[in-house]
Amino acid sequence: KLQAEEHGGTMSVSGRRALTVTTWAGWAEWQEVYSLLFAIDDPAARARGVARVATWRSRGKLPLAIEATASLVEAGLASTGAQHHSEHAMRLMHAMVITRFVNGVVDPLQQFARAVSVKRLAQDIALPTALVDLRHECTHQRLPSLASLRLAADEALLWLHEHYWLPQRDVLTQLPCELHACL
Repeated sequence: KLQAEEHGGTMSVSGRRALTVTTWAGWAEWQEVYSLLFAIDDPAARARGVARVATWRSRGKLPLAIEATASLVEAGLASTGAQHHSEHAMRLMHAMVITRFVNGVVDPLQQFARAVSVKRLAQDIALPTALVDLRHECTHQRLPSLASLRLAADEALLWLHEHYWLPQRDVLTQLPCELHACL
């Protein structure tokens, strides 16, 4: 779950909202990028969303969910775009994005003296075990087929949409207008 700091500020000792610096200009820009990244039938819009995230990345650290979403979208665009990449290169790109996504989501949960399995930690956050299995396959075995990797990327995007983007948007719509410019 997201912390209050990621929702536009925290309460200070005086009871006033303390400002939180983000890499996006405001919540309206965040909403626009969300719309672009998830414009499923519009590759040009999705590419603009990826480019905007690249701009944000140049300004500082981004939440993992935004980084992962942009990377998954970018890999999907590369595998269906006009640029020619070998199938092996596309498999490597998808494998890396999915591996980084699963590791990035699960690693912060690893807080025990003895390591807990990635699969067990993933269950705690409703991350599909198929993604964990695919990550293991990408890391320790042969690369899965491009079709399997594309399906996994779609599943990861769906998980991000349901566990980051929608909850974040819901929180934003509940904030006072001056904090998010009345989305």
